Amino acid sequence: MNPRSKERHLVPVDNPLSPHERRIFALLKADEATHIDEIVDRLEPELSSSEIFAALFELELVGKTRHLPGKNFVKMC
Repeated sequence: MNPRSKERHLVPVDNPLSPHERRIFALLKADEATHIDEIVDRLEPELSSSEIFAALFELELVGKTRHLPGKNFVKMC
């Protein structure tokens, strides 16, 4: 029996990213932190700040991003 088969996930693993999440995820880098202000500045014409914050939160919940000190974000591979 695989020990991982008993794990529970808050969000389904096969849950595809929303269009907002995909757009933000494409901006982030795995080897360099990106400050929240830069993300908002680059996406604000397309997305509201509340949509950006919500998408970043969802990405963190599914393990796609990590929130670092100083309001910085990095992509998790």
